[in-house]
Amino acid sequence: MSDIEDLSNNRASYQRLQPERQRNSLPKWKLMLHKIDIFSAIPTPKTYPVSTKRSLIGTFIFIFLFTTYIISSFVFFIIDNVPRLNEYSQLDDSDSLTVGPEIAMQFLYGKDVLNESITNTSIFSITMQQVIKYLDPAKQDNSSIQIPLKTCYSSDIEWMPENASKLAFLCPEVQLNLSGQLYKSEEFIYPRIQIDYCPYLHPEKKLQCETEEKIRKTVAGGRLFLYIKNQAPEVNFVGKKTKGLKYQVFQYFLVPGLYNRAEIVLQKQLVSMSGDYLTQFSTKHEDFLLVNRQYLYVTNVSQNDVGRQPTDSLSIYKGYQIFLRLDQEIKIIQVVKDTIIDVVAQWGAFYGVLVGAFALYFLKYNQNQFYEKNKQWANFDQNEALFENRQLNETEIKSPID
Repeated sequence: MSDIEDLSNNRASYQRLQPERQRNSLPKWKLMLHKIDIFSAIPTPKTYPVSTKRSLIGTFIFIFLFTTYIISSFVFFIIDNVPRLNEYSQLDDSDSLTVGPEIAMQFLYGKDVLNESITNTSIFSITMQQVIKYLDPAKQDNSSIQIPLKTCYSSDIEWMPENASKLAFLCPEVQLNLSGQLYKSEEFIYPRIQIDYCPYLHPEKKLQCETEEKIRKTVAGGRLFLYIKNQAPEVNFVGKKTKGLKYQVFQYFLVPGLYNRAEIVLQKQLVSMSGDYLTQFSTKHEDFLLVNRQYLYVTNVSQNDVGRQPTDSLSIYKGYQIFLRLDQEIKIIQVVKDTIIDVVAQWGAFYGVLVGAFALYFLKYNQNQFYEKNKQWANFDQNEALFENRQLNETEIKSPID
């Protein structure tokens, strides 16, 4: 038995499928009303959908492909929604105070055994200041506040690893502040670390200093370590755990006779992470302060003391100066993820492509199968006109002759 019903011998069904022809029988005023009726409908012949075994198999294939695509794309959306990063920079014109990172300092020397000398003031001393510089020349440019330092150990510093040195560190007791740009902002604030040798040629200072030879030997065999806590997030933007270092370390050599300087530039990073409307509905904003770069300067301080005896100046005891400042630019990072709305839109697009591809074949196939079984449906309008003419001829034959 064929899966397409033959309607060629069913005259009643054929006539029942003809559209009603009421236009010629309606008065003109009713036709005008029909034209302005915005809810009028055009009647069409009612019939049942034409289906074949082949199109039914295609339907199951279509459902399988579309369902598989939905499930797989949703699973990948949950477990592997890799974000896109948009990065750009803009000038930092803010004058608000920025809290600086936590730091720790340590000086180590010795070949076989590391000896601690960070608190040995008979060799050198380490001080720290919060410096304020003004753009207005009328204001005094010597404003600085001493930052108290304390002796600490790795067990006291939560961001230090367990295998860090067990020897003493120097840590600031208060938070560090940064603000503005040098020669650009009305107020430029930055922290500064100063290392000075013990003034061994100035007994009037009443300091117990080691000999010059001892001081040179100590600094030649060691180095200064500066640890800066890393503010980078523990989870990266892709969402996977990272095991990066919790700090950055910088090493500096003290060279008597040279007054070296280091400039550490910290950059603000503003990160915005948009939600995917499934696991996160709002945009999260975070800010970090990371080390961007470092500049090193070397100065022969003896050039500043031309014509003076070494005992007349304390500048020869300047060992090292390290200061931290803000970068002129802020890095903006936008973390954009695909949303569930994007996934649903992809489903709709794939559905449209899949329906179009299947319909191009199966609709044409079903139409051809139906018209092969029902020849009179191939020229529906022509057959209807012939049927109406036949009825008209029969009526004229039956009418009386004048």
